[in-house]
Amino acid sequence: MSGLAVATAGLVPSSDAGQDPFIKGLCIVTATRKAPTKPRVKAGDKNGVSGTGPVLNDFLTVFREEHREIRDTLLALYDALDKRRKKRAIDLHARLGELSGPHFRFEEEALYPSLVPIYGKVYIEHMFQEHDRAIVDALHIGTVLGVKRLSATEATRGMRLVRRILPHVSDCEGLGIMVELMTRDQIAIILSARDSAHKENLGLFEWARDARERSFHDTYQRDVQATMRQAAGVN
Repeated sequence: MSGLAVATAGLVPSSDAGQDPFIKGLCIVTATRKAPTKPRVKAGDKNGVSGTGPVLNDFLTVFREEHREIRDTLLALYDALDKRRKKRAIDLHARLGELSGPHFRFEEEALYPSLVPIYGKVYIEHMFQEHDRAIVDALHIGTVLGVKRLSATEATRGMRLVRRILPHVSDCEGLGIMVELMTRDQIAIILSARDSAHKENLGLFEWARDARERSFHDTYQRDVQATMRQAAGVN
C-alpha cells in the first residue's frame, strides 16, 4: 500500500470509493463521531482582564505565523504543480499536512467553540465545514500526485484544488480581531490547546482519521460532485 493510502485509510466512506475517481483505491471506512467538546467560555466575560497584553500578543503572533506558513506552502505547491515538478509538489503536499494538522486541531478544539458567543453557531459550523472541505481537497491533491506521470490536465486539477483551500487561510486569519474581545483566561485556554496539538503533532490525515471528534462525511457527501467539477474546471 502506498504512503498516501496508509495515511488516508479510514477517511472516506467505502461506498464512495468506486464513485469518486480522485480517491478510488484508498482504504475508506469511517465511523460517525460525536461533536467536539466545547469549552464553556463567554465573549466579554468580565471575570478576567480583557485580552490585551502579552497573552493576546502571543496568540496573535503564533496565529499569524502559522497562517503565513500554510499560505506560503499552498502557494509553493501551486507553483510546483504549475511547473509539473512532481517531487517538489509531493514534498510540499506532505508539508501542508504537517502544518495544518496541529493548526486545524487547536482551532476546532478551542478557538472555534470560544467564538460561538460572538458569531453564533451557524457561522462556526461554516468554519468547521471549511476544514472538512480542506481535508477532502488535500486528499484529492494527494491522489493527483499519486499518478505515475503528472500530466498537464492533472496538474491543473491540483492547482484548482489548491486555490479552493487558499481563501480559508485569510478568512481564518481575520478571527484574530475577535479574539481581542476575550479575557486573558479565555485566550490562555486556546494557547494551551495549541500547545497540546503541537505536542502530539498529528498530521492532517492522521488527525482526521484517528483523533478528530468530527467526521467530514456529511460535507464530503454534499460537496464531492462540486469539488470534482471545480477541479475539472467545470462551473
